Amino acid sequence: MAETKRVLKSYAGTEGGTLHFIEHVRAGGRAGRLLDLVTPGWSRLAAGCHPNRRTVEAIRAAGFAVEATQEQRLPGGIPLVAGTAVAR
Repeated sequence: MAETKRVLKSYAGTEGGTLHFIEHVRAGGRAGRLLDLVTPGWSRLAAGCHPNRRTVEAIRAAGFAVEATQEQRLPGGIPLVAGTAVAR
């Protein structure tokens, strides 16, 4: 995320560039705990996929200003988040 922020800032000059994101994310409750348990094996089998990521929190922690998010559910109840963030 830090490298993405650096590139977006340098590309857009002083205004900051926009990051558009869409990703399946960690569910809450029991489903989230199950995702935490299966992630190591799942990641090895699915080319590095981490189904328990907390994407919006990671984007904020990298110093982006998250401007908008929309949450949906994929078939099977897997949460999905889409949104935009600005590199400041």
